[in-house]
Amino acid sequence: MDIDSPERREALYRIFRDHQVGLCVNSTAHDINNLLGAILSYAELVELTDDLPCETVHMAGQIGVAARRCAALVQFLSDIARREQPDYTMLNIAAFVGRALDLRRYDFRVAHAGLEFDEACGDRTIMAHAQKLQMALLYLLANALEAVADSKDAKVRVTLATQTDFVSISIWNSGPPVPEADRERIFEPFFTTKGTGHLGLGLTLARNIALDHNGSLTYDETEGCVLRLSAL
Repeated sequence: MDIDSPERREALYRIFRDHQVGLCVNSTAHDINNLLGAILSYAELVELTDDLPCETVHMAGQIGVAARRCAALVQFLSDIARREQPDYTMLNIAAFVGRALDLRRYDFRVAHAGLEFDEACGDRTIMAHAQKLQMALLYLLANALEAVADSKDAKVRVTLATQTDFVSISIWNSGPPVPEADRERIFEPFFTTKGTGHLGLGLTLARNIALDHNGSLTYDETEGCVLRLSAL
C-alpha cells in the first residue's frame, strides 16, 4: 500500500488518535477511582445504618459490588495504557482472560454479538508479561468481533484448554472461515481480508507477543485463532 494513499494516511491518523487517547487514560482513571472510592464509602455507611429496610441494605450492597467491579475494570484498562514495564509475573490465566473479556463486553452488546467463555483449566498459572498479554487478547477479540460485524446470529467463543505444560486460548467466531490460501498471510503486517478500513496489524502484533512468551499463535478452521503459552 502506498504511504501517500488516502487509506494509509487514514490508518496513520487513527494510530495517532489512539495514542493521544492512551495518554489520557491514566489521569482519567485516577479521577474515576477517587469518585468510585466515595461511592463505595457512602454505600458502606448506608449498610451500617441501624433500622434500615432489608431492601435498602441489599441495594447498598449491590452498589458496593458494582463500584468494586468498576474499579477493577478501570485498573485493568490503566494497566494497558501505562508505559510498558519489563517485569513478568505469575497470572491465573482464567481470571486474566475473564478481565480482558469484561473490557469488551459492551462492544459485543452494541454489535449484537454473543460472547461465550468456556473456562476449562481452573486455576492454571502462567508466567507472562501482563501488559503485553492483555494487548494480545484485546487484538484477538477485536479481530473476532470485526469478523462477525453485521452478520446474523453473530457469536464469538473463547475457550481455555490445558495440557501438561501449556495452556491454549482459542478465539473462534461464527463468521466465514479464513480461506486456506490466507491462513498464514493473516499474520503478515498490513494484510487484511476486511477491506481498506482496517490496518491489518492486530494479528501480527498478537503473534509477536506470543513469540515473546515462547508461545505460538496459529489459525485453525474449527478453533479459530489459537494462542498457546507455557504453563506452570
